[in-house]
Amino acid sequence: TPCACYVRQILAQTVKHFVKTNNSKLCVDIGTDTSNLMLGEQKGTVMELQKCLPNALKSPCANHALNLSISKSSRVQAVRNTVGNNEGSNCVLQSIR
Repeated sequence: TPCACYVRQILAQTVKHFVKTNNSKLCVDIGTDTSNLMLGEQKGTVMELQKCLPNALKSPCANHALNLSISKSSRVQAVRNTVGNNEGSNCVLQSIR
C-alpha cells in the first residue's frame, strides 16, 4: 500500500541518517518486530537497511512473535476455556497453601 511504502522509506532513511552521523558502520544487528513492513523479503525496511549495512543481520523479536501467537490463539474458544480453567485451578492451589 502507498502508506506502508512511505512508512518503510521514512524508517530506512531515519536509520541511515543515524548511521551516517554516528559513524555506525559496524552495526551488526537490526532488531525488529515481526511485521511484513520490517521483514518483507522484497521491500522490507531491513532489506533496505542491509544495502548500506551489509554486516547487519535481522533479529525478529521473539517476545513480539509470542505475543502475536497468544493474541491469535485467544480467538479460539477451546484455548479461552483452557486458560480460564487454569486460572481457576491456580486460585484453588493458592488458597490451599
